Amino acid sequence: MCKAKSCCRIFVMTVRISLPALLILLSACTMSAPTDQHSDHSQMETHSNDESTLIIEDRSGPSEVAFAVQGPRGIFTDFGISHTKEMHLIIVRDDLRHFAHLHPTRDREETWSVSFTPPAPGNYWMYADFVEADATPHTLRWERKYSGDPEPHGIVQDFSREKTLDGITFEAEKISTANGQEFHYHITDVTGSLVTPEEYLGASGHSVLISPSGDFVHTHPNHGMDHGDTEGIVFMTAPLSDSFYRSFTQFQIDGVVRTVDFDWER
Repeated sequence: MCKAKSCCRIFVMTVRISLPALLILLSACTMSAPTDQHSDHSQMETHSNDESTLIIEDRSGPSEVAFAVQGPRGIFTDFGISHTKEMHLIIVRDDLRHFAHLHPTRDREETWSVSFTPPAPGNYWMYADFVEADATPHTLRWERKYSGDPEPHGIVQDFSREKTLDGITFEAEKISTANGQEFHYHITDVTGSLVTPEEYLGASGHSVLISPSGDFVHTHPNHGMDHGDTEGIVFMTAPLSDSFYRSFTQFQIDGVVRTVDFDWER
């Protein structure tokens, strides 16, 4: 679905260094994953250090993100189901100010596409987050630049631990453990009563942590951790590699998906 323009093929370089315009590293720090392709993967965490041979072929148009996943033998098609979807597309501007979690669909030509108009100009990181049919996870990253009127740019750190959206208050806490990090969320309404999120994409929450270098961690609450527990809703990760991350955590409450972001130092 290249439309009237030529497709550009994006190859792989490391995510940890500065990326030339069309070169990208794809990675896979793979934790043990269940073999059922319909597993909810609630305790699986995926990273953007994918060392597979899969690459992204960008086929995007002005008002959509479109791409194909290419493998050594051609277009890759052996997708499994992760959190009720074949494909999750995470988009974030490189100063961590703008975030989107979308779900492209694919056509008969194996092109994944979804409507997207950036909220502001700038350089955006695209992360295609998916699993193979055997549950092997992948997170493939590439970049797109959008032009427009200049606006403030740059990372502004905010280490507040309580934020209110639409009358709902989110409190967050990070606890370091021997195995990594735990992120605890407590949610209350205007009366101070605990709020239990509804199931969203097969989980009680979704959290993506992204660093200024583009390091990416996607994690979900552990089984049995809900608002009936004094610990709150708990997301766990392995030790974080960069010194600063912004988490974008999503909960569905009263039928509305709300995204709350918090800043963290390692």
